[in-house]
Amino acid sequence: MIAELAVKVTLSYLLGSVVGAGGTNALRTRGRGFAFLVARVLGVVSFATILCGCTPNHLAFEKAVRQRVSVGMTLSTAVSSLAKMHMDCYGGYQVSCTRNRSGPMLSGCIERVNLHVSQDNTFIDSIEVPPIACVGL
Repeated sequence: MIAELAVKVTLSYLLGSVVGAGGTNALRTRGRGFAFLVARVLGVVSFATILCGCTPNHLAFEKAVRQRVSVGMTLSTAVSSLAKMHMDCYGGYQVSCTRNRSGPMLSGCIERVNLHVSQDNTFIDSIEVPPIACVGL
């Protein structure tokens, strides 16, 4: 993904400049020192974070969903709880809930929850949290 590529480019850029300059002693002799290297790393990491947008954390999302929704809960209560997480729900025997999380640079992630409902459309039989799907530049 973009985040991995940004990290690889960042590391090769930083390591190339240090090794190409003759190591850390060369940095000190040019008057840049450790503070310059730290500022450079923070700047590149900040820029990579801005470009990448949201970073999916499936375990945290699934934990948040399971804290709000449980098997045996009524469908109306479950949908209401997921709506508080800014999720939109639709469906019949299988209710699908989604939330779109957009990043700043044409990137974003779609978080989904599938609720399997009992035959009488009253109670939740099972909860499925598919992997978070992300797209971006």
